[in-house]
Amino acid sequence: MEKADNVLFLDEFKEIEPYRGDIFTAALKRLKNSKILIKALRKTVFSKAPFIFNPILNLLIKIYIRYTLKGVDTPSKFQLTVIKIIVGTVVKKTISEMTYSGLEKLDFHKHHSLLISNHRDITLDPALASHAIATNNMPVFEVAFGDNLLVNDLVADLIRINKGFIVKRNQPPREQLKSTVTLSKYIWYALNTHDSVWLAQREGRAKNGDDITNPALIKMLYLSQRKDGLEFSDFINKLKIVPLVLSYEFDPCDKLKARELYRRDTNNNYKKRKNEDFLSMVHGITSFKGRVHLVFGEVLRGTWNDPKDVADAIDAFVHTNYRLWPSNYLAYDILHSTDKYASKYDAKYKESFIKRFCKLPDKIKIYAYQAYSKPVENAEKYQDQ
Repeated sequence: MEKADNVLFLDEFKEIEPYRGDIFTAALKRLKNSKILIKALRKTVFSKAPFIFNPILNLLIKIYIRYTLKGVDTPSKFQLTVIKIIVGTVVKKTISEMTYSGLEKLDFHKHHSLLISNHRDITLDPALASHAIATNNMPVFEVAFGDNLLVNDLVADLIRINKGFIVKRNQPPREQLKSTVTLSKYIWYALNTHDSVWLAQREGRAKNGDDITNPALIKMLYLSQRKDGLEFSDFINKLKIVPLVLSYEFDPCDKLKARELYRRDTNNNYKKRKNEDFLSMVHGITSFKGRVHLVFGEVLRGTWNDPKDVADAIDAFVHTNYRLWPSNYLAYDILHSTDKYASKYDAKYKESFIKRFCKLPDKIKIYAYQAYSKPVENAEKYQDQ
C-alpha cells in the first residue's frame, strides 16, 4: 500500500491508476525532457517559422515547459496547470463561445460524484468539463481513458500524469473479467476516498450522433459491491451520479467520423488505421468547434430496478438538455427534405454548413448529416411525453 497526496492507494490498482508519488515525479521529469513533446509544441506554436530556426525554437519551448511546470509537484497541480494553459488556449482559439449551466446546484467540495457524460470527442469532453469546474473553483475529477488511446509512451504519460486512469479492453474473456472487476473496485475506491470521476456513457464516441448510455457500464460499476450485499438501488444512490451533456455546434471530427462510419458499413473486415485515434485527438483539439454548451445535471436519486433503468434516466437527461444548434436543425431539414426548422437558421448559415462537406462524396456526406440530425430526432421523442 502506497501513500501519495494524503491518500492510500492499493497495489491492485497500480496498472490502471493515475501516476502517484515517485512514479508521478519520474513522469514529470520525462515530460520536461521529451523531444517529441517539444517538437510537437514547436510545430503547433511556430508552424510557419522557417526550419532553420528549429533548434532555437526547440530550446525556447523546452525552457517554457520547465518554467510552466516549476512548482508543480502533485497530480492536482499538474491538472490545474494543464486546464489553465492548454485547455484555456483551446477554448480561446477554437471555440467562439463556451457556456455551461447546472454547476450552481452541485458542490464537489462536499461530496465526490460520478459524472457520466455523452461522448463526442476523445479528449475534449472531459477537458471542457474540467475547465468549467475549475473555473468555479471546484476540485476536478479523474478521467477514464481506454487503453487503445495509449498510442505511445508520451501519450501514456500525458494521460496518467493528468489524473487519468486506464480502462483495459479487448482482452481474453477471463482476463477481461478480472480487469473489469478491478476497474469497478477502483472507481468505487476513488469516489469514496479522494476524487470525483468522469466516465463516458459508452465505449467509444457517438460517431453517429446518437448519445445512448450502455447499461453494461452501469452493470460494470456494480460488480465491486454486488457480492458485499449492497442492494442495486442503494448502490446507485451512493454513487451520486451526475449526468452531463456537451453540445458542439460543429464537431471537429465530423468528416473523419463520417468516413469511418461509411467504411464500417461497406467493409465487413474494417479495422482502424494506424494512429487513427491519435489523429482524431489532434483534430479535436485544434479544429474549430463554434459554440459549445455544457449542462451538469443534479445527482440521480430514486429507486432503481436494473442497469437499464439507470441508463434510461441518463439518456432522458442528455436528450432533453442537449443544446440544439442551427447546424443540428439544418442537417435535419436536409436529411428529411423538409423546411420544418427553417426558422432556426438563415441562408448564409445554410450555405456555409453545406460547404463544410463539399469535398465529401454524397454517399459519405449523408453520414455527417445524420450525426448532426440525430440529437434533434432524439429530442423530438420527448416532446409529447
